[in-house]
Amino acid sequence: MIDIASKLSIQQEFFKNSDIPTDLVGFYDNPNFMAIERVNPEFLNCYASFVNKQVYTPEYLANAKSIISFATEYLFEQLKIENSQGRCVEVSMILSRILEKFGIWNFITKGSLTLSFPEKDKVPKQYFWTVTRNRVDAGHAWLVAPPFAIIDLTLKHQPYTTNINSCLPNYILAETAKKDALNADDILDHELLMLLKPKKLSNTAILKKIVPHVIEFSKVFHPESLQVNNIEFKYTPTAIGAPDMSLETLPKSINKKLALDLFNEIKSNFKKAS
Repeated sequence: MIDIASKLSIQQEFFKNSDIPTDLVGFYDNPNFMAIERVNPEFLNCYASFVNKQVYTPEYLANAKSIISFATEYLFEQLKIENSQGRCVEVSMILSRILEKFGIWNFITKGSLTLSFPEKDKVPKQYFWTVTRNRVDAGHAWLVAPPFAIIDLTLKHQPYTTNINSCLPNYILAETAKKDALNADDILDHELLMLLKPKKLSNTAILKKIVPHVIEFSKVFHPESLQVNNIEFKYTPTAIGAPDMSLETLPKSINKKLALDLFNEIKSNFKKAS
């Protein structure tokens, strides 16, 4: 069995021997892949690892960059009209399926997001934690699609504790990001951290106690940060996600438009713009 740390050649050999065609974008939909995933739910991580490790031609990357940039801007405009909050997972699924229909490799990352502001602005840090006292789930969701390391389409459509929308970029579309440290402070609700404080546990000990899988996971899908508009955005991956329905059957919508309709609009408008 392969894992996320396996070399690309080892992954390719395993997929071939398992009769999983790696030349097809979104091959996690293959019945043989899903059969393994049913036994080992973390097998989906190997798809994401494969997408990150495989080699892309300059022509592919240039084409992907053009389509991703266009699709992101188009969907952002639809989100702006819809004006709803907290739809990062649903929107990521829609964008992921649209990109796959264009033949673009990508995967959904779930995790935590921390926003840090300049001290002079006196704006408190904004946290979207993976773990709170009530749940363990995605604090936030974004895409990775080479050449982009982070695609965060719903940044301006989140429930912030203070009015910061005017300071935020429309979305994050970053080809590079700085590798950052894995901190419990970014992943765990601070109320929960306060409960653990009397135990005087180290950062690593807290993570091992609450989210042990994240420590190994982060060695491949490591935290990353970048600065835009003098704001630091730190993304801490904790899991990989994927849509469980095709583009044609996905019931999710943006601005009352189903995923397939959005794809067709993007395809038509991109063709006109090219």
